[in-house]
Amino acid sequence: MKSNPLLSNIEKIIFGVLIVISLVVIVIYQGGIYIKDKTIKNQMAKLKFNSPPKEIEGVEGYENLLVQLKQADNFSNYESNMSRNGFLKFIEPPPKIPPFELKAVRKIYLDVEYRGFIQSSSGTVGQLKVSGRSHFVKKGDEVDGYAVERVCNEYILIKDTDGVEYRLPLGEKILSDNYEAALYVTKTHKTVKVKLGDMLNDFKVLDISPNSVVLFNQNYNQKLIVEK
Repeated sequence: MKSNPLLSNIEKIIFGVLIVISLVVIVIYQGGIYIKDKTIKNQMAKLKFNSPPKEIEGVEGYENLLVQLKQADNFSNYESNMSRNGFLKFIEPPPKIPPFELKAVRKIYLDVEYRGFIQSSSGTVGQLKVSGRSHFVKKGDEVDGYAVERVCNEYILIKDTDGVEYRLPLGEKILSDNYEAALYVTKTHKTVKVKLGDMLNDFKVLDISPNSVVLFNQNYNQKLIVEK
């Protein structure tokens, strides 16, 4: 009995069919990759990317910080922190002692005094004492910045350069609008009296009020207010 050639070659046929199927699968897979890759390229071509900036703004502070961190610091700067016992209670250091303390403020007497008068046919002539010097004046005269507006037996009416009027009774001193302050100097442990415009330890007195004194140091361009 003759054998069937198809049956005798069944293994070869099956093997050939598997090879054909494998080739088909490979071709389809490669084709899918090519199509997918082409689709991605088309999508990427449609996208617009911003060009990178030529320089980055706002990083100067960080660059300076990096430079400072790279610098070698002196170890002595940290010794004070390491010497303190971290387990002890922190005690706040006492405040700095101010250079001046305001002890008292009072008004000062006007440097003009009505000391006497002389009656004459032309009118009354008054005797004014200004800054320790005597002057005989009548209405309309001006002495050391004070204008004489009226001369009477009982008083003299004068006006200063700021337009402030003062009524000077005969033989009496009157208080001015200016103040005198008593400042305690911490460095020398002495109390000093100052007036407007005086100099005290390189500080010039700019203003005096009932509750404070304003000082200014021209060397350090420093303004200091001393209060009660």
